[in-house]
Parts: sequence; C-alpha cells; structure tokens
Amino acid sequence: MAASKELGGGGRALVDVYRYCSARKAIIELSYISLKVKLF
Repeated sequence: MAASKELGGGGRALVDVYRYCSARKAIIELSYISLKVKLF
C-alpha cells in the first residue's frame, strides 16, 4: 500500500515538473514573440 502511494506521489510530482517546464517554455516563447514584434 505504501509503495503504491509513493509511486502515485512520484507520478504527481513528475506531472507537476512537466507542467512547470511547459509553462516556462510557453512564457519564454511569448516573451520572444513580443520582443520580435517590438523590434519590427
């Protein structure tokens, strides 16, 4: 029971990390696009 609980927590942490990384990537892409718009 404890092992499956730990696995579930690890899976949740992995999903959180993935969401955090994709959110950061989106923010970076948006700022890059706005920078290009300002330059041109």
